[in-house]
Amino acid sequence: MPAAQDVTHPFEPVFDEQSQVLVLGTMPSPRSRKEGFYYAHPRNRFWRVIAQLFDEPLARTNEERIDQLLRHHIALWDVLASCRIAGAKDASIRDAVPNDLARIMDAAPVAAVFCTGTAAAQAYRRFSEPKTGIACVQLPSTSPANAAMGLDALVDAYRPLAAAAAASEAPLLDVPDVVRLEQAIANAGTPLSTLMDRAGAWIAHRAIARIEALRDDAKEPTETNKTSETTGTNETNDRSCPHPSDEPRAGHDGARRRACDASKIVVLCGNGNNGGDGWVAARILADAGLPVSVICAKEPHDLRAQPARNAAIEALTALEEHGARVLVSPDPAALESELESAAVIIDAILGTGFSGGSVAAPFDAWIEAAVRARNAGAFIIAADVPSGLSAQTGRAVRPCIKADETVTMLAMKPGLSTPFAFAWAGTVRIGAIAYVEPLLERMACEDNAPATGKDGKPDFAGSRGKKTPGKPLHAKAGDEDRAGAADDQADHAEESRRRDIGAEEPRRSRTRTEQTANPSAVCSALRQDPFARAEQEDDDGYDPYSDRPPMPEPVFQRDPWA
Repeated sequence: MPAAQDVTHPFEPVFDEQSQVLVLGTMPSPRSRKEGFYYAHPRNRFWRVIAQLFDEPLARTNEERIDQLLRHHIALWDVLASCRIAGAKDASIRDAVPNDLARIMDAAPVAAVFCTGTAAAQAYRRFSEPKTGIACVQLPSTSPANAAMGLDALVDAYRPLAAAAAASEAPLLDVPDVVRLEQAIANAGTPLSTLMDRAGAWIAHRAIARIEALRDDAKEPTETNKTSETTGTNETNDRSCPHPSDEPRAGHDGARRRACDASKIVVLCGNGNNGGDGWVAARILADAGLPVSVICAKEPHDLRAQPARNAAIEALTALEEHGARVLVSPDPAALESELESAAVIIDAILGTGFSGGSVAAPFDAWIEAAVRARNAGAFIIAADVPSGLSAQTGRAVRPCIKADETVTMLAMKPGLSTPFAFAWAGTVRIGAIAYVEPLLERMACEDNAPATGKDGKPDFAGSRGKKTPGKPLHAKAGDEDRAGAADDQADHAEESRRRDIGAEEPRRSRTRTEQTANPSAVCSALRQDPFARAEQEDDDGYDPYSDRPPMPEPVFQRDPWA
């Protein structure tokens, strides 16, 4: 046993004014003190538990860990400020002096306290609970000393923590506002290259989750096999590897067959920063030991967009070390062959910057080949937005990726929230690559700051149409002006001005208001919406929902391409 020594807590607590849950340990271990952060021992499972609780990539840097906690409104500290302790043995603690938890409690609306381990809970009940008035929930220790408890059991034990942590509603931002938010994040100290690394980690995380699900499905006995075993027949109709002609789209069974083969992942990388996300994802997947290949149009050194170029160069080195295939401008046969063998395809071709009326070569051929592979059973994950779909309007060009899942970064985009976007985007997940709540509030305040007139004084009239403090950032410009018009129908001049700047007010938001306030106005709104699409009015007879699972139909509208 190591000799006892006097230890003073070396870390600042992690919290802000949004924190609602407080997690407390006892005192950082020697390894954590050496690494400079909480639960830093490589065999401590705290951060793996947090990642699995919220279905997120594992936070690997201290900055990512702080970001992850704050995003979920979790504060982190330890009960003790100093003590005499032998190594990491909590049972040896003597002369304990508690931390002043009022530092957190007075600044944040903490409603629940969780203690990691018996010693932490005992210390909290002795020193802190009489002052906070909040009883703690004792959680099992995640340290290597509690090796008898597996990771899955720890995750289950920590679920009350996830339930107590209030989830923030993902904002809905126009594409220009997303760009503005990214710049605000960079100005706050997180470079765009770090955001790209985190975006790639989110994409890889979802790809790994899909491969693991396919492997689990392949191991499960099917209903046909169960029947054969029960009846004693010699039939071995294993549906985990069905014949390609079993159904029009191989779908789930086809993907299971691919998982049986190799669990191969193919990443389609464009020439911009969306492609950079794909390169990062490919590197992470290769490092995880998964068979991955990259299809790109240019050599990494020939890319111009940053930080995509640097990310691609770094990824190429790692991929070559793992023996992964990188195909640069493959011919149609090579492209088809590579995609045919994929269990998962990652679409990182175009991204949120796409807004044209067509997809340029060679990416149009890539999209068509990827869709054919999907029809044969591959699972497509789109990075940020399916290639060929406008993230702003939701309009899809031909060809357009049909993703099973879309991981969109930072915020929901208007084009992904339209009623017909599901046909192209599938299930949409938000890749939380930064803690943005304070930045969103700051941006909202900037938007609501009164304009300055010629005399240098605030021009409140010129500030109309900006977002109102206290409103979600995704409230569209003009919402408050509309409400004002309802209160003052005589203000015809202001009404005329609003019509003149109506382009600032997305039709989608206007339609939602009309549906809520006046059902009779719905028909008029549907006739006016140029991006609405009717289920029975598809211009080429193609039903994008033909291979989707049954679900309640959204509100369809008229065809903008008719």
